[in-house]
Amino acid sequence: MTSKDLNPAEFWRYSLEIYSNRAVKDICLELQDDFGADVNLLLLSLWLAELGLTVDTHGFSGLLNLSNRWQTSVLHPLRTERRAQKRENTSYKLALTKELDAEKDEQTALIAYANFHLADINTTDTPNTGLLNQYAAVLHLPRQPLLELQELVRDFQ
Repeated sequence: MTSKDLNPAEFWRYSLEIYSNRAVKDICLELQDDFGADVNLLLLSLWLAELGLTVDTHGFSGLLNLSNRWQTSVLHPLRTERRAQKRENTSYKLALTKELDAEKDEQTALIAYANFHLADINTTDTPNTGLLNQYAAVLHLPRQPLLELQELVRDFQ
């Protein structure tokens, strides 16, 4: 456990900044569309690693459950609605705004949960090197895009 509390507004700012890099966005969307990854969990994993933090084993399970429920009940329906719209119409813009609001709400929930399970990445009882590796193992994510993502984020700083 660590004494540092994460701030959802800081995570949102970090996410917007990192996700504005086209290559980061493309890799995240590929992992989302092809492997079912939650972009918010990918971004949280990268942010925690940058801070030298991870979550304990129980925290990881809880984050996965929270993410799966949120993706299934909230984000997938909103994403489907947005993708059914034409990009240039008002309905698309409204659907995109609703989806982004839901993404931000999920991030707030993830941070609230993670704050109870934070651990220093060097002292955790988790055998992996961080949340990203744990998440990648569960979803069987390909190694190359993850390495590219980590490198892009490192270069971005």
